[in-house]
Amino acid sequence: MFRPVMPAFHFREHFLIPAVIGLLLALTGRMSPAQDLTRQAEVLADTRIENFRNATNDVSRRTAFLEMQGDPIAVSRLNALDADGKPKNLDLIRQANQELVSIREPVKARVQAEVAARYNVDPKDVSFVEYGKTPQSHPDKFGQDWDLTARVNGRDVPAPVSQRIAHQAYLDEASLKGRVEINVSDPKTGTTRPITADEFAHRQSLAVTDSKHADAYGTGKTGGKPSMKSRLEMWIPECGCAIRRS
Repeated sequence: MFRPVMPAFHFREHFLIPAVIGLLLALTGRMSPAQDLTRQAEVLADTRIENFRNATNDVSRRTAFLEMQGDPIAVSRLNALDADGKPKNLDLIRQANQELVSIREPVKARVQAEVAARYNVDPKDVSFVEYGKTPQSHPDKFGQDWDLTARVNGRDVPAPVSQRIAHQAYLDEASLKGRVEINVSDPKTGTTRPITADEFAHRQSLAVTDSKHADAYGTGKTGGKPSMKSRLEMWIPECGCAIRRS
């Protein structure tokens, strides 16, 4: 029987040669394409941090903040620790968290009011669960993600309902009611257009969920673990009640 001969795997060829090439590049002061791209990303991230640090008015500060927040490398470098394990940029982190609060609190107030009106309940019956690092839970750390669940009398509001309200409110508040221009560009045509609320929420890492949503924190949105009740019931706005899931 014919058996094809497989090429031998040589450790030196696969691992040693790339290592030697990397060493030669380092010794000659040259970077590989991957290293060069990484360095460019780090320089851009540091520039975004400095732009936020040096902003002189509310529009330039918000513009710089949103660019920094939307860049995971910038967020990581903003949260960098010194040799003693303390934040290098503590004052700037606190300023960034103040920006977060100034955006998020009005968003929650708007969601609360609109959800209460939709369900015909008192606004105080609408509450929120926030997961991840918030300015309140981690004042000395800047968290990029915002995972938000709205509830009416303890029951999760379906994500399609709360998302629509929260996404638009988030864009409105973050852009200072349109004073900050936020556009997206089409790489094919080079043209720009205003960003949509859904695109903006995705770019800024806002996830508005319920216990069944794919982006729900962990496996559910009920205190970190889905309760049996939340798994079996879904709140229905049309009747103001919960029905059993099939």
